Amino acid sequence: MKRSRTISLLTAVAVTGLLTVAAGAIAKNGGDNGGERYRAALSAVPHDPAADGGSNASGRAKLTLQGSSLDVMLKGSGLSPNLPHAMHIHGKNHPEIATCPGADRRAGGVSDSLIETADGLADYGPVRVSFTTSGDTSQTSGLALERMPVAKDNGKLTYRRTIGVPAEIAQHLGEKHIVIHGHDIDGDGGYDPDPITALGAPLEAELPVACGEIRPQR
Repeated sequence: MKRSRTISLLTAVAVTGLLTVAAGAIAKNGGDNGGERYRAALSAVPHDPAADGGSNASGRAKLTLQGSSLDVMLKGSGLSPNLPHAMHIHGKNHPEIATCPGADRRAGGVSDSLIETADGLADYGPVRVSFTTSGDTSQTSGLALERMPVAKDNGKLTYRRTIGVPAEIAQHLGEKHIVIHGHDIDGDGGYDPDPITALGAPLEAELPVACGEIRPQR
């Protein structure tokens, strides 16, 4: 009887140890699906307040990467109400260092007071992935406003979608940035068709308003 109890106790300890190791592995990998977890805190792009009407957009994103599949949960606020907002992963080629643009990027383009998308390319790099609500998510859908998330009356939006990403993005996700675009500068309820920027798009529709670095969750 004593031997039987000893064996049972050892078995219980072994099982508990295995469960602890498994739980630790799940926590380290970011979830029971084995995904790698990332976060991004987006701050307002530093336009001249007198030129952009005092835009103060921000956002937070949670990303889980499993292979080439990326689950995205993004919440934004301070955005132009009832309008679509182009959102992307921007990035340079590894190992180039990317950043969010500073106020020194204001000069150039169609406005010397606003930081247009082209003005910030030297900092955060080109569009790599588009956060569309359906269909294609490549850079070719960068300004597919008809498939971009729309902010509510209060200027907030929530985006959730699982998408496939290129291998270079998956391998170096922690070197990329998320950028939200679009600002109704004159407050007329829509994006004005003019002026057209260096990228061939209306300024209000493509204007970067929030940017943040994607960081691995420790």
